[in-house]
Amino acid sequence: GLCGRSAGGYLMLQLTKQLQTLNLTPQFLVNFYGYTDLEFIKEPRKLLKQTISAKEIATIDQTKPVWDDPFLSRYLLYHYSIQQGLLPHFYGLPENEDWSAYALSDETLKTFPPCFSTASSSDEEVPFRYSKKIGRTIPESTFKAVYYLEHDFLKQTKDPSVITLFEQLDSWLKER
Repeated sequence: GLCGRSAGGYLMLQLTKQLQTLNLTPQFLVNFYGYTDLEFIKEPRKLLKQTISAKEIATIDQTKPVWDDPFLSRYLLYHYSIQQGLLPHFYGLPENEDWSAYALSDETLKTFPPCFSTASSSDEEVPFRYSKKIGRTIPESTFKAVYYLEHDFLKQTKDPSVITLFEQLDSWLKER
């Protein structure tokens, strides 16, 4: 199986689409707050109270790929790009805003293996509707919501709803 969270969930779904063309479909998918298109990044969002300035990111080398990020420079760049509406540019997306080539259609999702999908109802980064749609559109899939937790709720390993979610995922995986 394959597993992805947030942008990694999106990449997992895109990879599944590509693997299917090679007859290498995974047996199952696990999606933690992923998405099926990039349209939501056009929507203005405020994820941090403080504003990140161009001066604060000026010293970050943006020409080399980041493999390890001990100083969290990607974190600053990500939030700066959201605050300034530059995320599409940082992602290298075409400026004409026709991103349909990057979207996964319902017809494509219906060909995917079973998926365990989850998200928080109060996710401010990735709209809740995406994970819900993934769980409902992919055949033989499950969607389990958590409520009023942050986007990256997996870090909250002592939260009772996260513990329950992991138990549900464990049971689901044992059925595979």
